[in-house]
Amino acid sequence: MKKMLMLVVTIGLLFGFCEATSALSCPDYKIVCQDVTCHGWYGTCWSWKHMFCVPCQDNNASVCDVHGGPKCVWFSSALTDIAVAYLCKYLHVPDRYCVVCMPPPECLRGRQ
Repeated sequence: MKKMLMLVVTIGLLFGFCEATSALSCPDYKIVCQDVTCHGWYGTCWSWKHMFCVPCQDNNASVCDVHGGPKCVWFSSALTDIAVAYLCKYLHVPDRYCVVCMPPPECLRGRQ
């Protein structure tokens, strides 16, 4: 229960401090494949069911099929990257389930 409360508070603060105009504003993301190729930017939309930003469309899920499968994602908002990575660490989420690339792969250097 304490971890869930921390998650809700962190997400609330994330939207408050990220200059989001509403809870429906979500950062774009890039998909990083196992062979460390980057694809995107793709859009995300707020999901009340998941209480987080999720891909607006699932048509990008197979982008890594020929590149060894997806490895992680990178958000266009640095604060989102940091918040999600911190939550993964705080909640003891195994690396294979934490979706943020930490540290960022070479193809993400400079946030093109």
